[in-house]
Amino acid sequence: MEIFLKTERVILRYFKPEDKELLRDLDSDPEVMRFLSNGNPSDEKEVTRAITVIMELNDKTDGKYGYWIALEKQTNNFMGWFQLRPLKTDPENYEKLELGYRLKREFWGRGYATEVSKALIDRAFKVLGSTEVWALTHHKNLGSRKVMEKCGLSYKYEEPYEPYPDPDNLVVYYALSKAQWSQKT
Repeated sequence: MEIFLKTERVILRYFKPEDKELLRDLDSDPEVMRFLSNGNPSDEKEVTRAITVIMELNDKTDGKYGYWIALEKQTNNFMGWFQLRPLKTDPENYEKLELGYRLKREFWGRGYATEVSKALIDRAFKVLGSTEVWALTHHKNLGSRKVMEKCGLSYKYEEPYEPYPDPDNLVVYYALSKAQWSQKT
């Protein structure tokens, strides 16, 4: 197993093509997909597209940026994934990065998302030389918003996000600058 990062309770490892099955399983839970697709599971085409994008970005950046499989250290169970990558709106800018995560329901509310997100934010500023870390979520996704706030990100604005299928497609954007992070550490 090629490890990218370890925290107290989580191992992040690089994606492999066969992880497509893990993505399919994760995206089959209506609660996991609630704020992404109105609870509809990702179809085969979407899962294939996702694993292709993940593998291409990891290859392009030699694994410094991208997506990683999250495994619970104690059990080695698949938890979900985390991302730290350039913003979709500015894909060649490695100074402003987007933090993201998707976890299986059994791992919600136990501090895993906060623990790993803080480690990725530290890496963004200490190792990768980033100037800002951004994250976004559906405005009603209070759990994800709470994680962002616990990690030091602050609310910036909200706007419609076209990929969401629901008419209520407002997402909130949170951000943390390196200067703000430095004051808190």
